[in-house]
Amino acid sequence: MIRNIQISNFKSIASQSIPLGRFTVLIGENGAGKSNILEALVMASAGAAGRVEREILIGRGMRMTSPTLMRSAFEENGNKKDIEISFSCSLYNETETLKCFFSHDEKPYSNWKVNRNPEKMRNGKIPLSEIPFALSGIYGFIIYSPEYHILRKFDSEGQTTPLGVQGQGLAELLIVMLKNEHGKINEINEGLAFLGFCEKVYFSSLSNKKIYVKDRYIQQDGVLIDQLSLNEGFLFCLFYLTLFTSSYTPNFFAIENIENGLNPKLVEALVKKLKELGAKYGKQAIISTHSPAILDALNLDDEENDILLAVSRNLDGHTRVNRVKKPRNSTGEVTRLSELFLRGFIGGLPKNFV
Repeated sequence: MIRNIQISNFKSIASQSIPLGRFTVLIGENGAGKSNILEALVMASAGAAGRVEREILIGRGMRMTSPTLMRSAFEENGNKKDIEISFSCSLYNETETLKCFFSHDEKPYSNWKVNRNPEKMRNGKIPLSEIPFALSGIYGFIIYSPEYHILRKFDSEGQTTPLGVQGQGLAELLIVMLKNEHGKINEINEGLAFLGFCEKVYFSSLSNKKIYVKDRYIQQDGVLIDQLSLNEGFLFCLFYLTLFTSSYTPNFFAIENIENGLNPKLVEALVKKLKELGAKYGKQAIISTHSPAILDALNLDDEENDILLAVSRNLDGHTRVNRVKKPRNSTGEVTRLSELFLRGFIGGLPKNFV
């Protein structure tokens, strides 16, 4: 599991060390740099694999811009310096780290170049045997931002398999799971019971790129609803449960604005379920959110797994990250994290208006 990332000279991040758990949540006002943190991980993922082509970066969820704007410009000539990203983990009481240095010649249509641990370079590449096994999860890192219109079509295919950044490929993945991971299909079905109307999901029609749902409130026999008529909350839940359950999906990924289309109470219950599935199936996730409800699904006593980070910009405009510790209350009164967030006690809220 990746325990820490260090980012230098990338977009709004001049230099920042960021701790990670199995389930890390980022809060912060718009423009604070949450997405830049996630995109730095996309860059590191592509760099670790030695593939930093534009198409690969876009396919993993990065918003591409000019090389000059990809580098920080807080100091003179800052946008000429290399981007440096390293990630590390603890394994058998040892810390393993891989550093990536990114440069660009500013020529039209050229790609970023990457050096990985230059002191260990051999003919421009590091043998995979020298890249610690525990860090290999970085290779498949993707930022997911599922879109309702993509999930509703159900048969869309994306640049990245098995799941595209907007939710493409979900039907095909479920077909594969129905054949090879049938027990996990049952687990997804059980998870969808969060949705009060959903009595049962029928995946048997997946070969036709359709699923059907029995609505518990419809009394007439044989009347089922297909995905074209299902609400967005159902389709988002189906996507997330599949993402956290399947062995075919990445072991390390991010989700932006997971609360979209979901009732606040539902998203709290869903995140608790996803944390459970992540621990069971070895998934590590970073979630960016503006929803206070998600915070109440975290257990900050579990410092190894649940991490809450407040992202902000300092007076110089640099993105800064502050780890939120469990609040201590001398009276013994339990205050929900969502309430502390809305009161402004743990950061993550804008300060330029009341």
